[in-house]
Amino acid sequence: MLALRHPRLKTDLYGSEPLTPREAFTGIPKARVGAHNDCFLASATDYGTWSKNIIAEKAFYHQDNLFVPQTGETCNFDEAAQPFITCENAFRELAYLAWRGDARGSGAS
Repeated sequence: MLALRHPRLKTDLYGSEPLTPREAFTGIPKARVGAHNDCFLASATDYGTWSKNIIAEKAFYHQDNLFVPQTGETCNFDEAAQPFITCENAFRELAYLAWRGDARGSGAS
């Protein structure tokens, strides 16, 4: 598997539709590409992870990440991050974007 930094990289390669249960785990290229948020909760755009269409990109990951890895880290805790790094918001984002502690989904959500 491979994890890409920006959702638009995957949608540019494979289209704007997230993985479906039928496509998942088939070995097709689209099913082998996950996500890596290099600056999770670091700013309104996670320092460029999200483009101008944040709602659509997060909705894409909400579905796509059910079947591929979502990795990442944060890179900032200064003033730009303060509205986003609260525990309540972090848990909400982790759950919505389908970050998982293991392949069965028994992680932080």
